[in-house]
Amino acid sequence: MKITPSSLTQARYCAMEYLARREHASLELSNKLARKGFDADVIDSVLVKLQADNLLNDERFVEAYVRHRANKGFGPLHIRQELQKRGINGDVINVDDPNWIKSACKAREKRFGNLLPKLKSDEVKQFRFLQYRGFTFSQIEAVFRG
Repeated sequence: MKITPSSLTQARYCAMEYLARREHASLELSNKLARKGFDADVIDSVLVKLQADNLLNDERFVEAYVRHRANKGFGPLHIRQELQKRGINGDVINVDDPNWIKSACKAREKRFGNLLPKLKSDEVKQFRFLQYRGFTFSQIEAVFRG
């Protein structure tokens, strides 16, 4: 059953319900409202009003999203790609931040234990794991240097 609401009040109410659960990017919220059946002009005016009221803020979304994904063990390149899928410019992530090396160490230790690999094959396996997680070559090298 497709809902066909068109009023600003209904659209704002739906948007507020989404924002009450977690931060959203503008594009993400726009897509959710479009799936609910709201007109594009209604969605645009609701988003503008929410941004004016500081209830919808892409910068705040990026901060929360980066913190959440970094705590899950993902690196800056992976997070940047996920943000681009959500309509956010991924260049806001500072790849040179030394905290990424700590995050890479933590992800490696969680998966493979505290000891660094002795065999080259194990090191390659761990290196690929960290690459998949989105860490840069220099960050991964720093992990294996100690």
